[in-house]
Amino acid sequence: MQHLPCRHICLLCVLCIPEVKESRADDAATNDNPAATKLPTYVIQRVNSKITIDGRIDEEDWKQAKSVGAFVFEWWKEGMPKKEQTVCKMLWDDQYLYFSYVCEDTHLLGLHTDRDGRIPEDDSVEVYITPNIRNPTRHYAFYTNVRGALYDEKFDANGKRFRKKNSGKPPLTGRKASWDSEGVKVAVTIDGTLNIHDDTDRSWSTEIAVPFETFSDASTRIPPSPNDVWKLNPNRHGYTPNERTQYSQWAPTLSANRSFFEPDLFGKVVFSAETALSRH
Repeated sequence: MQHLPCRHICLLCVLCIPEVKESRADDAATNDNPAATKLPTYVIQRVNSKITIDGRIDEEDWKQAKSVGAFVFEWWKEGMPKKEQTVCKMLWDDQYLYFSYVCEDTHLLGLHTDRDGRIPEDDSVEVYITPNIRNPTRHYAFYTNVRGALYDEKFDANGKRFRKKNSGKPPLTGRKASWDSEGVKVAVTIDGTLNIHDDTDRSWSTEIAVPFETFSDASTRIPPSPNDVWKLNPNRHGYTPNERTQYSQWAPTLSANRSFFEPDLFGKVVFSAETALSRH
């Protein structure tokens, strides 16, 4: 297995407990969209010991945590390459929200290494996060690829992107002008040969830690308390040799505009006081 070095960048999972207390505002937030009444739910358990962000996902906490379940392929059509699944898990402590992805992948592609580069064109994963479901005026997105590069965004209630302050010339445009998070950590490992497509690869894995302080302007409790409910959605872009991208995600957001950014359709996550190890 080839190991790509951990990059400390300004960047970017189903266990049920009985009778989770969810906010009435959560229901109100989805009343206008019938599809949102069947949102998947995941319980994020606390970390029992330190998580090292190295892309290996080998801590006991990760081993005992359950995945969010199989990703769905809302854009897949007959004749497309075989669906390649993703195992996504989440954990939390008072400082970080942790994500891990293990991606089945027979052809690894990663061309972009720059911050806010064209990350979604590579083998990549992303997560959209809405921390405050009572007053969803802030939405956050983190994308990272098989090279460990980062592209992140923040949206207002109307889906308008926040821009970062430009201290240089010429003016920043496109992705380079997007809001930048701070203090996020990401690392990647690959099992295969990157950018060589006459062989068969196996998988790649990424581990991400997003500081809760990132969400401080969402006007919600930071860090969350046990039983707090957020909404989020992990997604994946899977490269195939015929230059078609295979899209998959946890909660399906297939809509008229065919966008991953559909906050009403994000899945629900509940923060638990228990650790994954306490249930074994």
